[in-house]
Amino acid sequence: MLALGKLIIPAGLGLLVACATGASGLESAPTYLLLTTILLAVGLYGSTFGIDLPHARKDWRTIVAAVTIGVVAKAALIGVSLALAFQNPLYLVLGVAVAQIDPLAVAAIVGNPRMSARAKSILAAWSSFDDPITVLLSVYAAAIVATAQGVPQLQAGTAGSYLTSLAANVVFIAVAFLGWYWLRRYPKAMAVLAVALIGLAVWQFTLLGLAVAGLFIRPNISRQLGRAVQAALIGAAFMLGLLLTEGVHSGRVELE
Repeated sequence: MLALGKLIIPAGLGLLVACATGASGLESAPTYLLLTTILLAVGLYGSTFGIDLPHARKDWRTIVAAVTIGVVAKAALIGVSLALAFQNPLYLVLGVAVAQIDPLAVAAIVGNPRMSARAKSILAAWSSFDDPITVLLSVYAAAIVATAQGVPQLQAGTAGSYLTSLAANVVFIAVAFLGWYWLRRYPKAMAVLAVALIGLAVWQFTLLGLAVAGLFIRPNISRQLGRAVQAALIGAAFMLGLLLTEGVHSGRVELE
C-alpha cells in the first residue's frame, strides 16, 4: 500500500496542478516529451546498471529467451487480441506499442530484498531490452497494417526511420565503449561519462544504445542512481497525472 501511495499521490498532485492551471494538450508539447524522455532514460539505465552480470551470465539462455521469444509472444498476444476484438488491423500496432514492460517500475522494484539476485537479473534484463525490441516490432506491425490497408509509402517510411534510428544507436554504443576504454581507470570520470551518456541519449533519443551502455558503463553510483530511479518513478506518476485532466477516452481509431 505504501508503494502504491507513492504513485497515487504524485499522480493526484499532477491532476490538481493541471486542473488549477488549465493545462491541456501536454502529450504533444515539446517540454513534456523531453521530460518524459529523461525519466525513461533514467529508468532504462538504472535497469541495465542493476543487472548482476555474474548471475546474468549463468542465466543467459533464460534472458535471451525472455527478450526475444517472450517479448514477441507478449506483443503478438495483445496486438492480435485487440485487432480481433475491434475488427481493425490498426489495433495490431496499438497492441504491440503498449505491450512494453515499464523499465522505471522494474528499476524501482528490483531493490526489494525479498527478490533473489537471479530473479532481479532476469527481470532487469527483460525490462531493459523489452522496450527497444517492442519498438522494432511496432515498425514491422505498422508495415503489415500499411500493406493490408494499401498504404505502401507508410511501410517504406517506417523502415527507413528504423534503420536511421538503429544506426544512431550503434554509433552511440561505439562512443560509449570508447569512453569506457579510455576512462575505466578513473572512477570519477566514469561517473561523469554516465551522466553525459544519459544526456546524449535523451538528446538523440538513442535509448537502446543507453540500455546497452548500462551493461559496461558502471561507475560507483549505485546509491545515487537508486535515488534517481525512485525520483523518476514519482516524476512519471506526476507527469501522468497532468494528462488526466482531460479524462480517459477510448474509441475506434481509423487509418486515414
